[in-house]
Amino acid sequence: AALALHRHRRDLLPWRAALLFTLAICGLHFTAMAAAGVYPDPRLDVPPEAIGSDTLTVAVVAMAVIILSISFAMVLFDRKLSTRAADEARRIRAFADAAIEGLVVIDEDGSVLDANRSLLRLAGYKSVAAMPSALAELFPALDPDLLPVGADATALECSLCAAEGGVGGVGVGVG
Repeated sequence: AALALHRHRRDLLPWRAALLFTLAICGLHFTAMAAAGVYPDPRLDVPPEAIGSDTLTVAVVAMAVIILSISFAMVLFDRKLSTRAADEARRIRAFADAAIEGLVVIDEDGSVLDANRSLLRLAGYKSVAAMPSALAELFPALDPDLLPVGADATALECSLCAAEGGVGGVGVGVG
């Protein structure tokens, strides 16, 4: 719950997720301790090497503080990684949108994953979600296996299906 709270509510301070995590641990701990019963045998003496209750209390509190500190540090680290990933995604999107050429990103199955603004404008789509999900639907006469690859490869002429149903000629290359 703490991780879900942190991931869905980025505006919250990270200590709230750590506090929720701590409360969950304490709740489970005290529930288990209430269910357990330890009854020492009155016929046996407690050895002098046994840890005293004051020392045990300090050790348990110290471990709890260490666990809390580690969980708080991990929340901060996760937040930093998420922020960096979002910044990197924005930078890559801005870089792709700055290109004059229309760019489309596909996976190994030929499914369209993303496209830049130039391609959306050229094809007349308002968003990537409005585009066909398969490369074969976007470029019906294109066989991706026949595309020339390499630094000296030239673009292959094919048809692009526009949003309103029209078809226009474009050059396609692998980059």
